[in-house]
Amino acid sequence: MTTLPLRVTASPPLPPARGDLSGAVIAALRGAASPLPRAAAVSGADPYGADLQLALYLLYELHYRGFAGIDDAYEWDPALLRLRADAEDRFLTALRRDTTTGENAEQALGELLVEPVGDSGDSVSHHLAGEGTLWQVREYAALRSLYHLKEADPHLWVVPRLRGRAKAAMVAIEYDEFGAGRADRVHAELFAALMRDLGLDPAYGRYLDAAPAPALATVNLMSLFGLHRSLRGALVGHFAAVEVTSPPASRRLAAAMRGWARARPPCASTTNTWRRTPCTNKWSVTMSWEVCWRTSPRWRPMWPSASGRPLIWRTVWRGRC
Repeated sequence: MTTLPLRVTASPPLPPARGDLSGAVIAALRGAASPLPRAAAVSGADPYGADLQLALYLLYELHYRGFAGIDDAYEWDPALLRLRADAEDRFLTALRRDTTTGENAEQALGELLVEPVGDSGDSVSHHLAGEGTLWQVREYAALRSLYHLKEADPHLWVVPRLRGRAKAAMVAIEYDEFGAGRADRVHAELFAALMRDLGLDPAYGRYLDAAPAPALATVNLMSLFGLHRSLRGALVGHFAAVEVTSPPASRRLAAAMRGWARARPPCASTTNTWRRTPCTNKWSVTMSWEVCWRTSPRWRPMWPSASGRPLIWRTVWRGRC
């Protein structure tokens, strides 16, 4: 059995600011004495905009790996926590306003258990499987790495807030997410292997500076739910929704990658390995391109738009997995 190499998981550097809020957080983390924005300033920010979402991401990351050269004590800095609370309130208010609610949990779960027939036009995995290109799946993997390199970490915060059957079920699923006792089967490590085989840097936080607001909001949502006991129900519901709906999307992405692997030009030293993780229906795809990666005419730049913004994420981020 092949054993995957494990990553060196150093803390990432701070990214560039994207506005006044994120700029103030970065300055504070670097030791600036300037006062942080007050609640009135935060209330006027776009709740889904890059500035507020990056500010939240930076503040949440202090509870994960932190940032290179930044004192760990900032995790519980009162001024930063006040700013985070104001930004969270702005984000959560918008989410509650814009989210369609069901009558009960059974109704919501029942809708998730039925895979839609065909593509409604807003599915990333359908796009990649049907007409996607290799540069698009590289871009997708790079942007999704903000979550998948710490996959399931946000959901662990809910464990001490549950009891009985709910706790037992949650821990059983999380046990698989973290490799069922095997370090090389931790889902974050499997995703890192996929990134390496796609020619991407698997370093934690490597693509933070390239991620648009929707990619940041996806991760911030889980951190928001995980860090608040009052939102434990939302976190469990989110976890259930992801676990129920992700296998069909994963199968489509795996099939697309198999197709690209078959279509690649002949070259030396190339292997394909397909790993099915235990207990779930998810696939981790490892493709080793080596020589042919850089000689293939199918290679495209990750961000070929004039604006420098990711094309696929900009157009289909609102869709399902």
